[in-house]
Amino acid sequence: MIGESGWPSVGRQRGWSVPSVTNEAQFIRGLLKVAAENKFDYNIVEAFNQPWKDALEGVIGANWGIFTADRKHDVFPLTGKVYENVNWLQQFGYSCLILLAVAVYYRQKLQVLTISSASMFLLFSHLLGILLVSLSCFNWYTSYNTMHYLYSITAVGLNVLLVMLLVQRASDILTQQTASQKVGLGLYFLYLLLTAFAINRTYDLAVDGRYISFPFILTAIPVLGLLGLMVAHYWVKRPVPEKTLALDTLIGTSHQLIHPKIIGYSLLAMVVGLIIGETRAFMVARDFVAEHPGFIERFGRSLVFTITNLQLVQWLTGLILLASAFLLSSKRSK
Repeated sequence: MIGESGWPSVGRQRGWSVPSVTNEAQFIRGLLKVAAENKFDYNIVEAFNQPWKDALEGVIGANWGIFTADRKHDVFPLTGKVYENVNWLQQFGYSCLILLAVAVYYRQKLQVLTISSASMFLLFSHLLGILLVSLSCFNWYTSYNTMHYLYSITAVGLNVLLVMLLVQRASDILTQQTASQKVGLGLYFLYLLLTAFAINRTYDLAVDGRYISFPFILTAIPVLGLLGLMVAHYWVKRPVPEKTLALDTLIGTSHQLIHPKIIGYSLLAMVVGLIIGETRAFMVARDFVAEHPGFIERFGRSLVFTITNLQLVQWLTGLILLASAFLLSSKRSK
């Protein structure tokens, strides 16, 4: 008899264990094959996704089913091709509509740009649109109560505003127009707000993050925005201007509500704290201690599992890039 056995389709990565639809399909298919070959009875956990488990185990706890919570669709087929996101084409279509709207709105400015600059502007806009649609749909899919939906609406709304301002700022840079103070202030406050949320969430992840998913909706678009504006600066003002990753250089304003050095060092402190917190979580896990009783070996394995966690690395990379933008802005303003 194979007891409770399964794999989550969505949620927080733990060490090398990656929740995903394809991984769940691979695990369940393998389990059924082994059980059939050996004539084992088995118990798959779960038959259906269970949203109520989010209150106890977060997003990952709600997504162990092989069927959706409404019992109308399978999460993955037991045979044939498996798609991580079955709605990818529809979502790509939405992002193309966003790109079309941008192209129509900025058509006059696009006409004065070179083909390479116009292509860069449209590519940047399209990448922002793809990320916005993808994160919005994912966040809505993993919302299970009123508070979750309110959080998703707020986060998506802030990112919509951020995308609009980033596109406008990229247009100003590529057409070499004077930076708009309104756009600069808008970008500054949005970066400040999303960064504050990210710091708060990272603290929660570091203290007790076993069931907390990495909220990429808070950092993915801000980080892509910084990199896109940096490339635009380089394209227009080669060689790279001094401290081109500095936030005030990119957004076109030197306004400071909070000293950027405080924000930058706070982000870096969260990076260190999260690495320590994740490593400690492995170190004190009962089964992990039983398997690796020696402190040195257990610490080494814990650290390796932490720093090779792809989701965690992506999150930390975003925090470091945001920290660099704030810290360079601080130095530049002296």
